[in-house]
Amino acid sequence: MRPSCLPAATSPDTAAVAQAETVHRGVRYDLEVDTSVASPDECARTILTALAAR
Repeated sequence: MRPSCLPAATSPDTAAVAQAETVHRGVRYDLEVDTSVASPDECARTILTALAAR
């Protein structure tokens, strides 16, 4: 059952992608990690390194 706020032709995955793009559009972040290519440990190291450099 799809949420009533989604058009019939829209899958939840498609809606999630559209919402993520809308929410993050134009926002500048201090740091971004790509969890699709970096492991959790690599992401954690990147974040800790960035925090230590502040």
